[in-house]
Amino acid sequence: MLYKTHTPSTCPEQITHHRGLSRHRKMLEKFEAHGCGFTLIELLTVIAVVGILAAILLPVIGNARRTAQASQCVSNLRHMQLANQMYASENNGIYLSPVNFDEEGKANGQWPNNTKYKKLLASVSEGTAKKWGFGTWPDELLCPATHAIGSPDAGKIQANYGLNRAFNDHFGFAWGTEGQSWGLRRTQIENPSKTVAFADSTDWLLKRVIGYDPDDEANNGLNTRGYLAFRHDGIAHAVNFDASVDSYTAEDMNDPDIVYRFTLERE
Repeated sequence: MLYKTHTPSTCPEQITHHRGLSRHRKMLEKFEAHGCGFTLIELLTVIAVVGILAAILLPVIGNARRTAQASQCVSNLRHMQLANQMYASENNGIYLSPVNFDEEGKANGQWPNNTKYKKLLASVSEGTAKKWGFGTWPDELLCPATHAIGSPDAGKIQANYGLNRAFNDHFGFAWGTEGQSWGLRRTQIENPSKTVAFADSTDWLLKRVIGYDPDDEANNGLNTRGYLAFRHDGIAHAVNFDASVDSYTAEDMNDPDIVYRFTLERE
């Protein structure tokens, strides 16, 4: 008896599966033929896109960094004057003196060495008074945009902020006079919102509003005669006696009304 050999038929699902495997093999063969996953044109396109994105983002990041530095500087100056206001309240209405005098009335450094003031500044800036020994200044209260080369201790603040000395000259205080307060009285400041107390400076004492040279600041760091420092992209910050902060450019110093805020003198 003869029997017919039965050949099972291929179902549609199997046909589809085989076709899928075939396409997959062709794709693998194509990649193997290229030797890598990307062509040279594709790589150059990716590099070009990355370069364009970097060109767009880097200036934005730089601007954000400079904005953050300016904000920190403004905050530092405001805290410094708030502490100065508290100092006056506890010192018979007399503001911080440019010269620090000890209990015997002898000159002992400049205003950053005033222990009483630094403790008040630590309280308003949430700093730690233990960091503030004689002749030292905390990093968090340095101007973040300064280019000066400062020493690890007293030189740091010397290249960052200056107490306005012009008023002392205006009211006739003699430099180095022992026992003399040197500090201004509240009653002597007629317009606190338009009278500068502290500012971006190249020395402990702000003495000059014209003559700032960023290269000089970067190279010398310390002995730069107390210039108003336009270190924030050509802008200098200054805090007034009412703790408000204004921004100035070098061109502003051609305006006698602006200069008057710093000197209380009119030519």
